[in-house]
Amino acid sequence: MTEAKNSTTKAHVIVALDSSEMSDKVLSWCKSNVFPFAGKITLLHSYGYSPLPLFPGAGAKYGLSAEGVNEQMRNEAMKKGEDFLKKAGKTCVDFGFRPDELKLLIDKPAASTKKAIHDYIAKAKPGILVVGSRGMGTIGRTFLGSTSDYLMHNCECTV
Repeated sequence: MTEAKNSTTKAHVIVALDSSEMSDKVLSWCKSNVFPFAGKITLLHSYGYSPLPLFPGAGAKYGLSAEGVNEQMRNEAMKKGEDFLKKAGKTCVDFGFRPDELKLLIDKPAASTKKAIHDYIAKAKPGILVVGSRGMGTIGRTFLGSTSDYLMHNCECTV
């Protein structure tokens, strides 16, 4: 009885997107393979920025403040991320599926995107996480590490 009930339950699906051209391909794949079976759709985007170190008084003579510059960089990162998620959400609507949630993660300084996504997934507990690949190749993944590989090996949900 439990098995039959689980087979009819629609899963919460989180689709983690970056701002590469691969994001459209991921959404297109989800349109046919995942969204028709989803109970809840969340589009997730993690955007990082690197703040400037704070040096007391540096630039103050010229009206510049590292705190102000860092706040502006953070605001610009948020705006870019929100704009990207809105565009991805519109793509889903054009495909006939309305996302239930658009979630923007702003990475903590010196934190990795893969860790930010992993931490969010641990809290949200979706049934399925969909991630794409930017096509870095073996050498790029070796030196930079693959976000999708990390998530596939460390998340508790189906990836």
